[in-house]
Amino acid sequence: MWKAEQGFAQMASDSSVKQAFLHFLHPEAYVFTPKAENGHAVYSQRPEGGPLLEWAPAWVVVSQSGEMALSTGCFQVLQRDNRELLAQGQFVSVWMKDSLGNWRVMADMGNVGDCSAAAFPASRQLNGLNEARDKKLPQAVNLDHFAAGSGIHASGKGIHFREQMKDNDLLEVLAVDHAEILYSQHSQAGDMAYSLGRYERKTEDKILSGSFLAIWHRHQEGWKILWYIQNE
Repeated sequence: MWKAEQGFAQMASDSSVKQAFLHFLHPEAYVFTPKAENGHAVYSQRPEGGPLLEWAPAWVVVSQSGEMALSTGCFQVLQRDNRELLAQGQFVSVWMKDSLGNWRVMADMGNVGDCSAAAFPASRQLNGLNEARDKKLPQAVNLDHFAAGSGIHASGKGIHFREQMKDNDLLEVLAVDHAEILYSQHSQAGDMAYSLGRYERKTEDKILSGSFLAIWHRHQEGWKILWYIQNE
């Protein structure tokens, strides 16, 4: 999985961002622009050239069945001629193996902001459960779904882990007036899943809309968040 992410980034550098995404995105993959759209439809329309996009994995989690994974790390957008930094941030990708056993990206979201100082935990493979439980994902995210090791990245708030984030700050991220899950999928072992969708948040003078991507781990006590990213 780690090598697949590195290969993805290397192809973007060696050939082009467009070719790399069209190669590594699953035909049914979602990307966020910021709304959730089919990745192949988006990148097929992108022109060649443009700024450089460089990134590297910092944390990888793989399901027990070995065919679903989470990858996250930092990215940089650079001017092609002089490598001037144009933007930087954090990406989150969900990967699955296709019918030929090749890793393909199923969902990809990034947020602008400095993530160079983020202390990502060690990569790992999930442990299986001894007893079967309901595989149905929660329809709404709340505080109880965030374990100590959960990662949270929201627009304008940077990267945090649950133990670093106060309840009120996390509640502010989760306080939406309407949320809709567009797609979700489980690993074969049923120990890992992801859900993605859109939300609306009302303020005094306008309605803000955005997208979210949640990657889940099934514990004995139920589903817990591995990583939650939200853009606006």
